[in-house]
Amino acid sequence: MVASMGRRERDRVHAVRELLEANIDTPPTLAELSRRVGVNVTTLSQQFRQAFGYTIFGYLRVRRLEHAQQLLRETVLPVSQVAYRVGFSNPGAFATAYRRHFGHVPRDEPRPIAADGGCSPIH
Repeated sequence: MVASMGRRERDRVHAVRELLEANIDTPPTLAELSRRVGVNVTTLSQQFRQAFGYTIFGYLRVRRLEHAQQLLRETVLPVSQVAYRVGFSNPGAFATAYRRHFGHVPRDEPRPIAADGGCSPIH
């Protein structure tokens, strides 16, 4: 995918991916991304999809969910806090997106034991 692109286009889509990764919880708008890399929205969207196989915000959604899974497995944060931390404003929408992507709800993810020896909070 990326190999068939010119250097300028590759650099552009990689810059956008880096911006998304750095701002996963509050990403720039598509218009802002296109301004930052100096190309119109349509061209940027087409090049990003060609390079990575996802729309820009499809990529962002997958990365948010992967980051959420990591937080659930490695922290004792409540599911609602994980949802907010990765950029979802509604824990219910987060749970639905999580289930669609991973095949189970966030509360079914293996969690670490809380430091006090009790069960980690789920909500």
